[in-house]
Amino acid sequence: MTLKQRNELLAEMTDEVGQLVLRNNYLQTQTLASKRLDSANMLSSHARLIAHMEKTGELNRELEFLPSDSQINERRLARQGLTTPEVAVLLAYSKISLDQAILHTDVPDDADFLPVLVNYFPHPLQQRFREQMAQHHLKREIIANQLANQIINRMGTTFVFRLQEESPFSAADIARAWWIACRVFDAEQLWQRIEALDAGIPADLQMQLMGMVRTLVERVTRWVLRNKRPFGSVNGVIEQYAAKVQVLLTTLPALIHADDYPAVAALEQRLAVPNLLKQSWRRCWRGWSLPYR
Repeated sequence: MTLKQRNELLAEMTDEVGQLVLRNNYLQTQTLASKRLDSANMLSSHARLIAHMEKTGELNRELEFLPSDSQINERRLARQGLTTPEVAVLLAYSKISLDQAILHTDVPDDADFLPVLVNYFPHPLQQRFREQMAQHHLKREIIANQLANQIINRMGTTFVFRLQEESPFSAADIARAWWIACRVFDAEQLWQRIEALDAGIPADLQMQLMGMVRTLVERVTRWVLRNKRPFGSVNGVIEQYAAKVQVLLTTLPALIHADDYPAVAALEQRLAVPNLLKQSWRRCWRGWSLPYR
């Protein structure tokens, strides 16, 4: 590629690069908005995460103006959580921590995660240099960074930490299980459909819907961790379940009637989204409203 060709390519990608940056900012703001709704309920998890990061030397709470243990206790008594700026600090540190944890595993070398690398680049580069991307000298770093961004943006600051509190799951196992769960249930499409409701429904309701998808993905991630380890082919697991799960989701309205399940009826009443969308969402939230097994 000549210098002129390079400059023309860079100019061609300018708008898309700007959109990618704005998209990342949108997702981070969305995560903070979601956590603001349940900050009081998340206080204990946030406190444990702060203490853990202090113990591992990843975080200095005084330097970052995070509350002390006594201040956290005062907030607990007052039924208050971390402020949005404080959660933003944890968001950044969680991403850094997970990025480094994934980087030191074999996940970035797994061919099933190559799409993470490819999708990092603007479409003109994907179309012209897809084959060369597999040899990119920052391949591992980009995959680890993008996976950490995706997991934390969608699942929140404490997701990985809480899973590792409960059992000795590695960052590699959690990343693989989350990837499988998202693709089996096509969670990214669900999240984006909720995002398309911006300014169309109340923001609090929108965040509740986002949280429901997040809860679904977390539950499926736990199931995958319990039942599919040690992992072989990640794509193989996705192919094993994805089509069957989509068939199941389409039949949920017939299997779970609101008349028979008061919890479903109550949830449908609470999440009274516009009628145009109600039918398409019903098949999803009916499954989420039942007790978790």
